[in-house]
Amino acid sequence: MTNIIFCGKGGQGILYASNIFVKAIFFNTSLYVSSSDIHGLARRGGSVRSEIRYSTSTIFSPVVEKADYIVDFDGAEHILYESQCTSNTTIISIKQPNNLIGKCKFIYINLFEISSLNNIPKKFQNMILLGFLVKYLHFEKFNWHELITSSKNYEAFILGTNS
Repeated sequence: MTNIIFCGKGGQGILYASNIFVKAIFFNTSLYVSSSDIHGLARRGGSVRSEIRYSTSTIFSPVVEKADYIVDFDGAEHILYESQCTSNTTIISIKQPNNLIGKCKFIYINLFEISSLNNIPKKFQNMILLGFLVKYLHFEKFNWHELITSSKNYEAFILGTNS
């Protein structure tokens, strides 16, 4: 069983990225996949998270108790999931780690630099993180272009897979 949390703020495309990821697993593997979205979109900028689980066996609950991966689109949201971290948890974040140092593994992605150097607007940065996660999990072989229909989103996604 692999457990992933996508987290960030409303307006960062967390649900869009997680839906693409879930569809890719569903259409390209024989794995069972489940997801659950929790969002505070009463106002733009509220906390948003999507919990994704995939496995070779039946999944009985979409709720992630202990995360294998946390993809933090905001850079500060992963702090909210300290209780779901273990020493095997990998956090992929756009900001340097803070209070969870030593409690889990961190991968820092400099989204500002990647998007600036490649002229990618901020609204497409979520796809850079998704691309990085896909590369990290070795899911590049999937037909992502079929699921990511916007050319700018796909361009950002490819940047992430090449990072």
